[in-house]
Amino acid sequence: MIILRELAGSGPGRKVRAVAGRVLPGLRYVTEEARACELEATLGLLLGAGLRPRESFEVLLQVAEEDPLLRRSLSRGAALLPSGASFAECVAPSLPADDRPRFLTAEKAGRLDETLARLAESHRERHLHRLKSAALAVQIASVVALAPLCFGLVMGLVWPALATVKTVAEQATTLKGPVDEFATKVDIQVAPKATRMDVRTSEFNETQASKVTAYMQEHGAKEEKKVPKIKIKDRSVQRLQRSRLRATEIRSNLD
Repeated sequence: MIILRELAGSGPGRKVRAVAGRVLPGLRYVTEEARACELEATLGLLLGAGLRPRESFEVLLQVAEEDPLLRRSLSRGAALLPSGASFAECVAPSLPADDRPRFLTAEKAGRLDETLARLAESHRERHLHRLKSAALAVQIASVVALAPLCFGLVMGLVWPALATVKTVAEQATTLKGPVDEFATKVDIQVAPKATRMDVRTSEFNETQASKVTAYMQEHGAKEEKKVPKIKIKDRSVQRLQRSRLRATEIRSNLD
């Protein structure tokens, strides 16, 4: 990075950057308005300072030393001055095509410095707008370029886990059948088989239990019939009977 920075900051590197900014579409979109703003602002300052056309061209050639294409255009314009061409006609080929009519009209009206200042300000605003658009485009392009990479990284981390879960589920389903068959076999083998003696014993127990229940029901009904019913009298009635018995005994004794 340091070596590239040094190369870009050197004289040949600056000339290469200037040529690339005029030739390559992307760099031309970003730097075109900035070059026009710088040229028109410098030209307006020179005219406002009251310099002569030849002196202004000399300063412009020094400013455009790092831009071979602009320097060649200014050199051609400076060569037209001795032939009687106006200053605007000599400088107009170096300006943007949209600004040339206004520049020529401003020369006739005597307002070159004001017109160049307004043109430089408009180019500055366009340059800032293009920078914002380029930055937004770079952000969108970086997001679009990084999205598949991020998706690939996430899938690279998640896919092994999903594959493991899938294999475990498949193994569980394959082992379920043999386990059920083994369980049924074990249940059949462990379950005790009834012998003939067990069957006879269970039948004998059932018959004896039915006889015992029938006997208990019969004798229980007879005992219920034999039990006398005891009538419970009130205490007042019992006292009255006792008094009558005593009276009868007394009478018998007196007789």
